[in-house]
Amino acid sequence: ESIMLLQLNSRGWSRTKVVRLTLCLGVSAVCLYLAALGMDFARTAQELRQSSPTPIVGAVIFLFLSYWIRAWRWRYLLAPIKTIPVGPLFRSTVIGFMGNYLLPFRAGEIMRAVSIGKTQAISKSAALGSIVLERVFDGVVISLTPFVVLTAIELPPWVTRVNFGLLALYIS
Repeated sequence: ESIMLLQLNSRGWSRTKVVRLTLCLGVSAVCLYLAALGMDFARTAQELRQSSPTPIVGAVIFLFLSYWIRAWRWRYLLAPIKTIPVGPLFRSTVIGFMGNYLLPFRAGEIMRAVSIGKTQAISKSAALGSIVLERVFDGVVISLTPFVVLTAIELPPWVTRVNFGLLALYIS
């Protein structure tokens, strides 16, 4: 153990980082064990052999493309603060969405702001403000979507009333 710690310390790893990494790996192993408990691995392997990877590959490509578009859009929201290349914004966007998937209350958005704040030396509160603005824009677009749908199909009146309320909330 002490030899491993010396090797890790020579690479810039502190004892705290090693303990934190070990703890994270341990928690991940326990969660993976609990998720796989009672799983029929033979049947899973059979189902995987029979399935087509094309939809999964397409979904992954679409997911990363959507993250890239979000990073590109975020670049414009941060432009008054600092011009940042899309690459670091993409990395922070992926970190943020990972946090949103794993943590409650959309805590990944804070991770996203901290990540870009640290890597690009900008105010973390300004980065978080741009994310809040982005979420407001997303809410307005989502609220306008049923109005577009109304041109194609007729929705119940209560859907329209709720939609007007949400739109008013986002605009105000």
